[in-house]
Amino acid sequence: MKRRSLIQCIFASSVALSKYGHTNPKQKTCVVGVGGAGNCILDLAIRSGLSEQDAIFINTDDHIFNCGTCKSTRLLVGQTPTNGKGCDGQVRLANEILLNEGWKILRLIKYYERVFLLVGAGGGTGSSIAPFITN
Repeated sequence: MKRRSLIQCIFASSVALSKYGHTNPKQKTCVVGVGGAGNCILDLAIRSGLSEQDAIFINTDDHIFNCGTCKSTRLLVGQTPTNGKGCDGQVRLANEILLNEGWKILRLIKYYERVFLLVGAGGGTGSSIAPFITN
């Protein structure tokens, strides 16, 4: 069986949804990398050819600014409680950040009709923010 890249999977699922009438092909789609793992996956996808125009990096760690290029959107949340050093697997801290800054995330994605989330489930930023976005 041929191995598919992340980029091929994202676009294949988008095309399949459109083909079967579940979505309008003109709908705006974004790919969101959440947390350290999600940011790394999204950065790799961009380096492999994914368009950065609708790529969004969200993290509590200031290493987010090393991801992508100038076309990418980056959102650093929780800068005050974490000092830009991330949640370090602390779900309570990530949830506290969401209570105070969740509106920033919603403001970024509210105009997109399809949102692909890339996250790891290690117990920190991605584990808390991903369920928030899906709800």
